[in-house]
Amino acid sequence: VIPRFLGINGIWISFPLADLIAFAISLVFYLRELKIFRSGELNVEGGTTDVS
Repeated sequence: VIPRFLGINGIWISFPLADLIAFAISLVFYLRELKIFRSGELNVEGGTTDVS
């Protein structure tokens, strides 16, 4: 989408933008798992007792 509007500069902008979006999504999942880990809600099988 970006290259269509910005041409060749849009291609160069799309690379770091994609990395930033991937980082943000990964951070959300990491923080969610860290919260579950720190709360001690993990059972012996490695699952969670309460996801909500």
